Amino acid sequence: MSKIQEDALAGLAQDMMSNACVLGAKRDRIALAKKALKICPDNVDALMLLAEDASSDADGKLQMYLTAVEAGKRKLKYLPKGGDAIRWWSEPEMHPYMHALFGLARSKWDAGRHREAIADCEQLLAMNPDDNQRVRYYLLHYLVALRDALRIDKLKKEQLAVDQTAAALYPLALWAYLSNGPCPEADTALQLAIASNPHLPAYLLGVRSLTRKRPSQICLGSREEAHSYMTAFGFVWLGAYPELSYPPWMRARAERKEEARAAVFETHANVDRSLKYWIYDCLVGLRGLRVV
Repeated sequence: MSKIQEDALAGLAQDMMSNACVLGAKRDRIALAKKALKICPDNVDALMLLAEDASSDADGKLQMYLTAVEAGKRKLKYLPKGGDAIRWWSEPEMHPYMHALFGLARSKWDAGRHREAIADCEQLLAMNPDDNQRVRYYLLHYLVALRDALRIDKLKKEQLAVDQTAAALYPLALWAYLSNGPCPEADTALQLAIASNPHLPAYLLGVRSLTRKRPSQICLGSREEAHSYMTAFGFVWLGAYPELSYPPWMRARAERKEEARAAVFETHANVDRSLKYWIYDCLVGLRGLRVV
């Protein structure tokens, strides 16, 4: 097969994947991705879609992303090294490979390979310091989950010094709480986070539940952003990983305002109660008893 024919088939497969991304039904997306792979076995977007939508478990997702990374690497004319690292994102042909690397990092975390996931995220930031992929937010939550104070401080200085988004402010507030307890510093950090998105506490306190439907559009400070945040990063707050175990002193929090709190907390038991009390108290200080 000639190079022209290969490029034509690759373009056809990519067009099919563009159509697959807008399909609502998972089975239709999977079917179209499989057709695209028959035309072009190295289509990275198709492999990543199958990793997300067709994998039955974390290990299967990880293996599919490994395949996507190798496919992306084969499509590159060269691999930048050393002083060329800054050029990674500036060249569009690098994007599929970097997207696959990012997916691989997330799948490693889900598979329990936490330190490897963190190393991959740090590599991606070194390859693309401008962080067009928003890797820094995943890395920050991973570091908070593992209580890695040194790396959190380094990331704050290098990537988050002026970041005022919910994806940065909420985990930093949680880290301030986990480090020092419900102190003025942590309270201020959480109040800044709530100001960036006032809808997130409703999810954290269990007043609002997540739905399976993904938001089609996300605006900063919106309810859709809060939903997207919880879908991606709620595991840190809900203690889904054993690394996020709360110390005993947090459980000794005074039981004041118990009746008012009970109505908020009874629907959601996954968040540590002392942590929920802290969120509630900071919210009360900002908005009365309103949870949006």
